[in-house]
Amino acid sequence: MFCNNKNSLITNIASVIIQVIFIFSFLVIFYFVYVIRVESEEFKKQIELLTDSFFNDVKNTNIIEIVGQIGTTNITSEDLKVIYLGILDSVQEKLNLQNKKNILAIEENNKKLRANCINIIICLFVFLLIFLLILNCLPIYALAREAIIIVIFVAITEVAFLNFISGKYIAADPNRIKNTVGNSIEKWLQNNKKIKI
Repeated sequence: MFCNNKNSLITNIASVIIQVIFIFSFLVIFYFVYVIRVESEEFKKQIELLTDSFFNDVKNTNIIEIVGQIGTTNITSEDLKVIYLGILDSVQEKLNLQNKKNILAIEENNKKLRANCINIIICLFVFLLIFLLILNCLPIYALAREAIIIVIFVAITEVAFLNFISGKYIAADPNRIKNTVGNSIEKWLQNNKKIKI
């Protein structure tokens, strides 16, 4: 018969298949349950870092004096703050309206992706069940225990990497982003000198 528990090749193939299915399932679940939340928090922190850096630069410039000298009346720091906040609120509202469809499309795509991943995991476990029923002479408990131990070590490695390395890495260097944005604005202004605002 094909199933022979003394055949190390069949046992090793079964072991690898079980481990791959367990690790894949763990990584998918881990990603959707934990990694997305951590990445979202890190993204927010980096955006806040960039925003704080940008507004500190604005605050530390002599723009208040420059604006005050242009007009006939002096503009106070509070007046300038109100102007900034009004502009930011206006821009944010406009962006929210413009991007609503895109945001909904991304959320719908993410829901479909999660559903597809769940379906893949279910299919893999059905395949594994059929595979193990066909090869019922294999030491299933020993192979499953080995796969679970490997998944535990993968989990420890993933959590440690995410929290101690990836979570502390600053991908959005505020100075580089400000420089890139400034260069893009300058290039746009040079290319669009004829546009009247």
